Amino acid sequence: MANSGETERVLNIDVLLHEYDALRAEILARANSRFQLVGLASVVAALLGAKELHGFDILWIALALFAVAAFIWVGFRLYINRCAARLWQIEHEINDAIKDTVLKWESHPLPHSWRDVLKSTNRSRPNNRGTLGASRATNGE
Repeated sequence: MANSGETERVLNIDVLLHEYDALRAEILARANSRFQLVGLASVVAALLGAKELHGFDILWIALALFAVAAFIWVGFRLYINRCAARLWQIEHEINDAIKDTVLKWESHPLPHSWRDVLKSTNRSRPNNRGTLGASRATNGE
């Protein structure tokens, strides 16, 4: 019976990994759609700017298009956040099941600014003693 429990655990992990892959693909597709929306909005803005319309007409058309684009943009972002939250759950479930941290895509956030990037890059360089993570303040330089 112990083998049956192990088989069930492996099957559960396999199902979670398939869901994980599908959600990651969905997030990437939605992110690409957001960029395509920006491109489409740019083309429409250029066409509206080139067309001779009265100022009042073009203003209302531009505002309506902006409102629609903003609604779609926010909707994509909300869906991406929902998928990311589920990815976070799946990562923790799988990592707990195998008792190791192998999935990190959502669990370990990326830096949000250049300052964060530079800080993380600085910490990951070896210092003059050959160890990682020590800063100048802690190694006496």
